[in-house]
Amino acid sequence: MIVLNNHIYFSAFSDTHGRELWKSDGTTAGTVLVKDVFPGIASAHTIGLFKINKTNNRIYFVANTNVGEELWVSDGTEAGTQLVRDINVGAGSATPMLGMAKDNKMYFSADNGINGRELWVTDGTQAGTIMLGDIYPGGTGSTPQSMTVFNNKIFFVANAPQTGEELFQTDGTVAGTSLVKDLEPGILGSDINLTSAVIVNNKLYFRAHTNLTGYELFVTDGTANGTELFFEIDYWTDGFPVIFKPHNAPLDGSPTPLFQNQYFFFTGFTLDHGTELYISDGTRTGTRMVKDVNAGFSDGVPYALYKYSNTHLYFTAENATTGLEIWETDGTAQNTRMVFDANPNNTNEGGLYLITPDAIVNNNLLFAGPSGDEAANRLQYDGFIYQRNNGTLPIFVQSFTARLQAQTPVLQWQLNITSNNNRYQLQRSADGVNYTTIESYQPTQGAVTKTYADVAASALQQKQLYYRLAIENNNGSKQYSNIATVTMPNEVYGVRVLQQAGKPQVKYHLSKNNTSLQVVTATGAV
Repeated sequence: MIVLNNHIYFSAFSDTHGRELWKSDGTTAGTVLVKDVFPGIASAHTIGLFKINKTNNRIYFVANTNVGEELWVSDGTEAGTQLVRDINVGAGSATPMLGMAKDNKMYFSADNGINGRELWVTDGTQAGTIMLGDIYPGGTGSTPQSMTVFNNKIFFVANAPQTGEELFQTDGTVAGTSLVKDLEPGILGSDINLTSAVIVNNKLYFRAHTNLTGYELFVTDGTANGTELFFEIDYWTDGFPVIFKPHNAPLDGSPTPLFQNQYFFFTGFTLDHGTELYISDGTRTGTRMVKDVNAGFSDGVPYALYKYSNTHLYFTAENATTGLEIWETDGTAQNTRMVFDANPNNTNEGGLYLITPDAIVNNNLLFAGPSGDEAANRLQYDGFIYQRNNGTLPIFVQSFTARLQAQTPVLQWQLNITSNNNRYQLQRSADGVNYTTIESYQPTQGAVTKTYADVAASALQQKQLYYRLAIENNNGSKQYSNIATVTMPNEVYGVRVLQQAGKPQVKYHLSKNNTSLQVVTATGAV
């Protein structure tokens, strides 16, 4: 189903018309047949609905009639619903596979019965429906697939006799359709996946395979020189990255909506850690594993089941204690945690929890999974509502740092606060284990940047000091930021050594906070 001009368009069956294209405005009277494409009880089997909702407000779909499976277009009226072009002339079927829309044109693959399955484009008219080159000459066809819009062009994967399946691009003309780069030189191809590709900083990030790297994360700026390996997750084996593309990512080539306007997530495999969650800002130095959820070489994030919110990524993860459950992260290891144990009695296999694209409603996370109440040998999925306001972390630490300024520790932090009702404390420790609170804060909602000078630290006479933020959850439990350390200065004003032959050595030590006298005998005793 798709929505266009306040109507839902869908395929439905009736005894009178068979399966055809229908629309509805949400009322009984407003639910009507658009057109009986294949007249009578024979079904047109309208499939693959795809809309272009810019200036021409059209729906493209594939229908089967006496000219075979061909491409049709509709503006929502009976008169405006018509065959675009009989691509495979006669009763043969072109069987179009719709790909991507750009600039009021639809890009798709089709088989005209002569050239095999190749890339086509249409503006909705017969004259404006053309094949964009015979990439694999003859009747074999290049089988274009995995299309995405980037750099004001359509990027896609196609099979050519000299290169195998590689990355191609088109500007909508025959002359402007070309190979981007043969990542795996020769005919083997690089098995590129653009389905979950993301656009960050005017570059396209995607998964590909070469004999040298295995399956890893690649990047392109649209040129051959700018198409290369981006991040090798594991040198010794396939990293097999799976990008967590936001469900609201635009299809028109606009930049991908990034997590916290900066990051995207993906999973990757290493021999040491198994499959775990990674985060990237589009730079190699800014790409890292978030957390080893399932410590050791076992998989922690084996499925690409996820949902982005404004402040968190929710995802399915597992460990040896709880099995598969719902987790959340703000991109930091310390704030990556399980949020709900739906099946607490099962420590080995929690079950597969489903997170739909519309899973967050009124700040509640909706998901389903087996709760452990099902009868033996029967998998039963129960509905759950995880309330983000109840027992969850309302304050998200963006950064927490410490530095020494004029012999005084200065702490600085940046927070994203989603609740007005939760306190947090600045804590200090002399040993990194036992902490005491030195300042408490009642936060206000929004982005917060604070600085604190610990002027009392010099009186502690400690060489090393440890600091952290302690954040109270709504249920009374606490979460902690990273630990920031400061090395205090010795502040030595003078050391004098008094030595005479055959006499004890005397060391006199003077600093800001203490004075000491040390006597060393000729035998070395202190």
